[in-house]
Amino acid sequence: EKLACRSDKIRAVLGTVRDAYARWPMDLRDGVKVTTPDGWVLVRGSNTEPIIRIVAEAGDQESARNMIEDVRGRVRACLDA
Repeated sequence: EKLACRSDKIRAVLGTVRDAYARWPMDLRDGVKVTTPDGWVLVRGSNTEPIIRIVAEAGDQESARNMIEDVRGRVRACLDA
């Protein structure tokens, strides 16, 4: 999944994701990767395009899609603020 995002907004978006998922383990090396009992989701800004990428992996496609939809809603709310 990818969403349009100006480069000056990427830091705020990543902060929003960190705050929203603070109770789960995170890896901050390449954006914000959150590991939950259902799987993981990675949110990262592109270095070459004005976009945010959202990638998820879970035990099934529906769970992965649900994680992406949740994160996408939070990212959009941050971008619209």
